Amino acid sequence: MEHKTKRMGTFTIPITIPVVLMLAGIILVSAFYFYTEFRPLISFVGAVAGGCAAIYTAYYIGLTLKLQVQDNKIKNSITLVNTIFTVLN
Repeated sequence: MEHKTKRMGTFTIPITIPVVLMLAGIILVSAFYFYTEFRPLISFVGAVAGGCAAIYTAYYIGLTLKLQVQDNKIKNSITLVNTIFTVLN
């Protein structure tokens, strides 16, 4: 005889990139304040994290621009076809 367990339900918490970055910032600022002997290392880690955030942002800005160019090409193509159809009819 099998014993089936019943689930009470699920509980999920969405953890987004801004939440992770905010927590990392709080941790870095706290570490910088409390651990004065590690301040040069913490400054370096902060600089690296800032560089990574800049690269991440630049990538998605570039991707967004690329998608906008593709959308504009499609819209222009449709406009051109509609104009040709209108002129020919």
